[in-house]
Amino acid sequence: MTKATRMIEKIDSLPPFPQVAQKVLILLNDPDYSSNEVVRVIELDPSITAEILRMCNSAYFGLSRRVGSVKQAVSMLGKKKLIQLVMASSCLRYFKKDTEGYDLEGKELWRHSLACGLTSQILQQQLAEKSEYEGFTAGLLHDMGKLVLSEFVRAEIETILRLADDENYSFLEAEKQVLGMNHAELGARIAERWKFPDEICMAIRHHHTPQQAPASDSLTPVIYLANIICLLAGQGGNGIDGLRYRGYSEIMNRLGFRVRDLQSIFILLEEEMKKSEEMIKAA
Repeated sequence: MTKATRMIEKIDSLPPFPQVAQKVLILLNDPDYSSNEVVRVIELDPSITAEILRMCNSAYFGLSRRVGSVKQAVSMLGKKKLIQLVMASSCLRYFKKDTEGYDLEGKELWRHSLACGLTSQILQQQLAEKSEYEGFTAGLLHDMGKLVLSEFVRAEIETILRLADDENYSFLEAEKQVLGMNHAELGARIAERWKFPDEICMAIRHHHTPQQAPASDSLTPVIYLANIICLLAGQGGNGIDGLRYRGYSEIMNRLGFRVRDLQSIFILLEEEMKKSEEMIKAA
């Protein structure tokens, strides 16, 4: 059995993504969604319900009074924060274990993933894009492939690092060369298995290689830039791969951002992450 085959089979060992979350995202994507229907769907999953109630009472959501029911949470939170809450509470279960191949504690990968989701929303707001659901979701899921690839990377880390450090491979290219698949491709396959929309799967697949995405794809460059910003800001994710990736300055030009724009984004991200500390500690 090839390594690639073993990796694909290992995807099946991951707990399936909660169908409740998928249904809620579909509902919230409808401008005329029914709050009562959203409540009904969330309450079908007791574990997500409990996590939502715990998270929504954290400082990040800044509610004026303590929330004791899903109905209260849905009525008091806007659509944007409700999406954050549903996705974060659904993804948290995957970040309980360390990703030893990347020298990352689970909490650090969770911090990085949450930061990337929040940064994607900040970028989309500045770009005046209407939908922030795809950005937050793709940002949150972009490194899911590391959860599966970790044990394979650990077994071959000396060879991978030799290619990256001595032969000018990016870490992504070295993963592909040694293992037959990299964490971005594997992450996209996980998202496809979980039936996320094509644009989210595409952004995960190319979050290190935005130049390979179609020119019409507006989400992938956002996720690429969000990931770079989070790594530079030290928001988790600084494992053994660190910044051993290729940079593409043309993505900044394509999105119309300048260096001074990024400085303000760094400040906004730091503020968001300070408020998110209780969600980070949940991992």
